[in-house]
Amino acid sequence: MSWFVVLDHYTWLYKVNLAHNTYIKDQCEYLGALGWLLDCITCLIKNFVIYREIEASKLSKGEKAKKLRDLLIDTIRLILDTPVAYYFTFPGKINGKTAGLLGTVTSIIGMFQMWPAPIV
Repeated sequence: MSWFVVLDHYTWLYKVNLAHNTYIKDQCEYLGALGWLLDCITCLIKNFVIYREIEASKLSKGEKAKKLRDLLIDTIRLILDTPVAYYFTFPGKINGKTAGLLGTVTSIIGMFQMWPAPIV
């Protein structure tokens, strides 16, 4: 994620007309999208490893269920986010409307994940 921030700064500078090299801007956009795609893939692998750890743990059924619920929500977000990242990495390979719809759904899931829990 940290390299995306660096790459995105050049893209922003280009958009506000402070940087002028189109080739560098295009490369920054591509590498940023590629990093996003690789992040989706590695996080799916990480979630699988976490799933196996939860299943093997000695937690109570209730604790396991809560952890697995959160993990399932995150995994669904990643599965739906992967085609969006692919769309930006390889334009034209996925329908833009499909990518837009999936991106909207993953954004809503992300907001749900970040929403503060009610204070009990």
